[in-house]
Amino acid sequence: EDTYEVGGQLSFHGVTRPLTVQVEHIGSAKDPWGGYRAGFETSFKVKRSDFGMTHMQGGVGDEVRLTVNIEGIRK
Repeated sequence: EDTYEVGGQLSFHGVTRPLTVQVEHIGSAKDPWGGYRAGFETSFKVKRSDFGMTHMQGGVGDEVRLTVNIEGIRK
């Protein structure tokens, strides 16, 4: 119930690909200024070569993990 499937487009290095990830709602509450905030987090892997990034494969690797944290404020 706290996990959502979010889809969109991910662009790196001039290449855009569709992406769907599982996003977890990690909390929400009133802030000190009377607003309402909610936090979300996701972590996923992408292959750099899928976005045309083929340099430094040995030093960085082709598959990398990205972690994204988002805080939203209700208006």
